[in-house]
Amino acid sequence: MLIDSVTEGLFLMNLGQSPYAGDAYHQAPLLIALFYPIQDFVFLTRLIYVLADLIIGIMLLDIVFLWQRRMKTIVAIDQKNQPQDRLYTHLTLDHLPELTAFL
Repeated sequence: MLIDSVTEGLFLMNLGQSPYAGDAYHQAPLLIALFYPIQDFVFLTRLIYVLADLIIGIMLLDIVFLWQRRMKTIVAIDQKNQPQDRLYTHLTLDHLPELTAFL
């Protein structure tokens, strides 16, 4: 889990050791720089992780909506040109955002 790894890196830094010297910490240096000043505030640290997960989830859902819109446009153009040879239909694309949100 990422938060455990960052906690381990901060612990090693507080002991005066480099987090990258061993095999315990493999995250970006910016994470330590971000969480070093707030390492004593556990609630704030966990809140940042939750907010980051929510933002990433919203962005993934937006990507699915954009892809769905693009695929419906491609299908509509293909149906005008070759109505008998369709790879996708509007029925197969309608439930993608709900499926992505469920996953």
